[in-house]
Order: sequence, then structure tokens, then C-alpha cells
Amino acid sequence: RIILRGYPRDMGQVVSCTGQTLWRGGELLADWCWQTRHDRRMWSRSVIELGAGLGLCSLLISAKCGAPQVVATDGDELALDALRRNLDTNAKNGEHFKNMVVRRLQWGDNAVIATLCSEFASSGNGFGIVLAADVVYDERSVIPLMSTVTALLAPENGLFVLSFTHRGVNLESILEQATHAGLSVVADITPPHQQQQEDHRRTSNADKLLLLSWKASSS
Repeated sequence: RIILRGYPRDMGQVVSCTGQTLWRGGELLADWCWQTRHDRRMWSRSVIELGAGLGLCSLLISAKCGAPQVVATDGDELALDALRRNLDTNAKNGEHFKNMVVRRLQWGDNAVIATLCSEFASSGNGFGIVLAADVVYDERSVIPLMSTVTALLAPENGLFVLSFTHRGVNLESILEQATHAGLSVVADITPPHQQQQEDHRRTSNADKLLLLSWKASSS
């Protein structure tokens, strides 16, 4: 089991850092990681998570999915402190996390991105999987997010897994920037039970779990 220490979600809007609690999008992404944990084709790649917060998804992938390298990143020092504590706690609890590291990353910091790719990505050529869950709260962050994703993503067969929850930014805005960056949706992997819960809303702002990859014309 994965042990997380942070603030309850109902305090998430008042704590000094949103990364100190576990949001709904993180749970949705973690559920998908758990359901696919035996997919060796999927998890034979290096993985990096953006806005990892408390670290649930990265910890789960490191312990259960068999990925060769997992890099959990965040841009906030309070979130990174919580993430490191959770990594230490789980390591002491008997799980093995030798393939996981924690690093600070501000979106758009090309020097740090280059270092991460060089040190941890397969062949230094980009990460096979880039993860992001519930990370967009402001329209101004969409372009830096996508520029960071495309700089980190492996040029061949790289996958960007986006867990989206509507928090003031429409999904269309994110997908429009993804298209401009050369990415396209290859699969909607939102769990069926989640889709049923959201059907009554009939809106693209419902929670979504999407797989994106390079468009054929960009490869």
C-alpha cells in the first residue's frame, strides 16, 4: 500500500500550496496506473510526472508498475517537501523506490528540462510517458505546460497522459494548445464508471483521462 501524508481535500483551497493535498484528478490517474500496472509494453518506458504534489501516482508507478525510471517533479518547494517525506515514509515501510527521484521543475525552464532528459530519460532522448493530473488552474499556465510536455516527451511513441478536472480552464483550451504543439488525442481512457457519473452533465468540462501523442504529420 501507498502511504500519503498531506492535508484533507476540503482544506485544499486554504493551504498555502495546492500540492499539499490529493485532488480528484490525481485519484483518477492513480486508478488508471493501477489498472494498467501489468502492461509491460506501457511501463517499460521512463516516466516523468508534472505537478506531482504528494506523489501518489509516481509512488504507485515506482512500486507497482515496473517502470525503469520515475521522476516526480513539482515547482513548489512546499509540495516538494511533502513529496520527499512521502517517498521516505513509503521506502521505510518496505516498498522499493530505487527507480524514483524527486526534482524541482518550473514549467518552461529549458535548462532543467534538458538536464532531466539527459540524466533520467531513455537514451537521453525524452521520456516515454509524461503524466499530469489536475495541474491547470489558470489559462496562463496552459502554454508553459504544453511547451514543457513537448520538450520532455520522447520523439517516437511518447505518450502524454492528462487527467483533467475543470478548474477555471476549459479542456478545449488545453487541447487547442496541444494541437499547436504537435500533439493529438489518441485515446479517451476515462474509466466507464466515471463517464457514467459525468454523462448527465453533457459537457467537455467533465473529468477526463486522455492519452495524447505526436501527430503523424509531426513525426
